Amino acid sequence: MTNMTLAIPEELHKLMKEHSDIKWSEVARKAIWEHAKRQEQLKIMDGL
Repeated sequence: MTNMTLAIPEELHKLMKEHSDIKWSEVARKAIWEHAKRQEQLKIMDGL
C-alpha cells in the first residue's frame, strides 16, 4: 500500500484529536475510494 501525507487545517486537526478512537486514515481511505469510484462512473456516463 502506498503512503500519503495530507495537510489539514488546524481546526480540523483539533476536532480529530477530540475523537481519537476513530481511525482517521480509514475514514480518509474510504472517502477517497468513493470519490474515485464516482469519477469513474461519471467518465463512463460521459462516454454514452
